[in-house]
Amino acid sequence: MEAYIETATAAAASSVGEAANSLKDRAHRAAEAAEHVAAEAREAIRYRYGETERQFRRHPFESLAICFGSGLLLGIVSSLLLRSK
Repeated sequence: MEAYIETATAAAASSVGEAANSLKDRAHRAAEAAEHVAAEAREAIRYRYGETERQFRRHPFESLAICFGSGLLLGIVSSLLLRSK
């Protein structure tokens, strides 16, 4: 009976160890995938920032007018929403 209990305990410990290793491997792969996605996002943001900066340099007055108009529109919508409450 004791031999059976020892065998069962050893098998259970082995299964738990394998499950822990599998979980650790999955977590490592998920972390690598997250790092890859974050790196791609950083690169896309840098590219878009550069493009935006170039557009501002090429068309400064149009950019200023768009910013002014956007701010004005946002202010009007905000005041209407706050007034309705």
